[in-house]
Amino acid sequence: MGVPCVKCGYCCTVGPCAFGDWDPERRRCRHLTDGGLCARHAEIVEAERGAAVRFPMFGCGCSSPLFNSVREAKLAETAGAEGENRKIYGFADGGSAGGRVEGGRSCATSTA
Repeated sequence: MGVPCVKCGYCCTVGPCAFGDWDPERRRCRHLTDGGLCARHAEIVEAERGAAVRFPMFGCGCSSPLFNSVREAKLAETAGAEGENRKIYGFADGGSAGGRVEGGRSCATSTA
């Protein structure tokens, strides 16, 4: 896993997954809750469990960590960008928790 998912829902505003349905008025998946979660999560996990070929919708990490203001806001809201999230990305010395390049490495390639 690269950069951990923080359940901000940004990926569902870019395009629907194989289980999603696009809402053109709201410009996001119809199953995305206002809290940034997938309303079909349990159903999708169960469908993936029995699939011959796995293409997991959840648990793979963030698909868009770089300069993602929605994700950065979620990080600040949860553990705080100044706290535990920096340790997750190996930025305990004061780098950015939002996927920006720090010390020549991006969050996607850094290790904690």
